[in-house]
Amino acid sequence: MARHVEARDNYTTDRHGVPHGVEVGAKPSLTARRGTVARGVQRVVPLILMLCFLAACGGSEPSAYKAPSSAKCLRKLGYRVTTVDQQVGVVAAAAPNGGLRAFEPGNTVTIAFGQNSDDALQIEGAFRRFAPKKLKPNIDDVMRVQKNAVLLWTVTPPVDEMDKVFGCLKG
Repeated sequence: MARHVEARDNYTTDRHGVPHGVEVGAKPSLTARRGTVARGVQRVVPLILMLCFLAACGGSEPSAYKAPSSAKCLRKLGYRVTTVDQQVGVVAAAAPNGGLRAFEPGNTVTIAFGQNSDDALQIEGAFRRFAPKKLKPNIDDVMRVQKNAVLLWTVTPPVDEMDKVFGCLKG
């Protein structure tokens, strides 16, 4: 009977894939099992390390946006910004993570910052309740929610202005 010999992991097998010197039906030796486990661990450990690295370092976006850091960014872009409660409006002043109002020629954006996205939904509802009559029919055109931040413009902003403001939402 001819034997088919193939090099596989530093040992040879017969045509059935059984290593030479091992009886058919016999359990693999303890060292053979350890070798299989060791190769499996060698494959899994780098994957686990990479996932841990990505979880720790990959998330550059904050879990919640806040008024002070967002205001600072908007000022750098040339907006006139206030975070004074009496000047940002009732809804933004009452928001858990603060509020701001940013002025640009021809438009103003009020941003209220909740602690999380659930707060943002409640803030959105408050903006709708307290919106002036003139604004209510078009409020969906001028209001956006981004995570925990609710943004309300006086006039529908151009896409580039919206992108600039979204880019300044910071934690």
